[in-house]
Amino acid sequence: MNKIANLFNREFEKLALPELSNHSCQRPDMTTSTSNTTLENTGYTLHQDIRRVRNGDEISVLIPTKNRQRAVLECIRSVNNQSIRPGEIIIVDASDKEGLETFVRDNTKGEIRTKYVRSEAGLTHQKNIGVEQSSGDIVLVLDDDVILDEDFVKEILNVYNDPRFDGIGCVYGDLVPLDDDNNNVGRRSAFRSIASALRVRIVDGLIRTLFFMQKLPTNGKFRLSGWSTSPTPSKPGATILETEGAPGGYTAYYKEILNEFKFDENLKGYAAGEDADISYRISRKYKNIFTPKAKVIHVSRTTKAENYAHSKMKIENHHYLFKKNFPQALRNRVAFNLSIFGYFLIELEYAILNRNTQRLRGYLDGLHAVHKKR
Repeated sequence: MNKIANLFNREFEKLALPELSNHSCQRPDMTTSTSNTTLENTGYTLHQDIRRVRNGDEISVLIPTKNRQRAVLECIRSVNNQSIRPGEIIIVDASDKEGLETFVRDNTKGEIRTKYVRSEAGLTHQKNIGVEQSSGDIVLVLDDDVILDEDFVKEILNVYNDPRFDGIGCVYGDLVPLDDDNNNVGRRSAFRSIASALRVRIVDGLIRTLFFMQKLPTNGKFRLSGWSTSPTPSKPGATILETEGAPGGYTAYYKEILNEFKFDENLKGYAAGEDADISYRISRKYKNIFTPKAKVIHVSRTTKAENYAHSKMKIENHHYLFKKNFPQALRNRVAFNLSIFGYFLIELEYAILNRNTQRLRGYLDGLHAVHKKR
């Protein structure tokens, strides 16, 4: 834990809350659906009533997990170490074997009331169950492999309490990149490290820009193709701003918001894209707020970026979410198809440079599955 603690040393500059330019704090425009008229008409009133009463006891922390005891333990320890402690932790466990509850209890002091819920696997399914089990007005949803800075909850609450922010849908923090040692960059040769950095910045960056794909850091808006962008990871001069997209692994929502906009359980696999889906839908009615003062580390425990199943799932879910959420106007469809081709170029480039075709095969099989359904 000392190594992780060092990543959150007090050298983080205390950023002053900036004045928002061209940002209205009036009630957002409402889009009322015929199927949910009553909830949407009352949701904003509830939202406004609870916004002004904030303390740690009113926060539920939700952690869905599967087969990652050590990761969950580190995450829970960072929650217990908060300068403002949440009222409860809810762990929704889809592990193949039982024993997580005993393991965590034996290795923590149990400072915060913790509830364990067994569930079938599926990220969106587990999140929906956790929301139902939560008692707080705010639900902080965490990936099981994130480590929070000790003031993370405090800084999230500062945004909720700020009178300039009305109509909040969610608030999320700033992802701090891991150092080179944690990313195993030090094990590469200097030449390969430089070549890899140049490739990512120039080749991948150019492809992602020209072909309407995901890219960062930017302003957090969605592109015409349906891909999201993000203001993270951390960069100098980052300020609080309203975005459309928001990550799924270190984000706080009003519980009423999650009752209104449930996580989509139709997504494939472990639900890649679920964060873009729910944040986009929320952003049509409420405000998603990014704060660079709430710091978080994501200690990835998987190699999903190199995985066949991940690439297949990602292309299938992207097709599904584009058709579900985005306008089907000509310019959107052109941008979407360009993004699919750009995705192919990136996977082909990876296969050639790394002599590994798993991601490319996953992409092609995912594309085949999409067209087969049509």
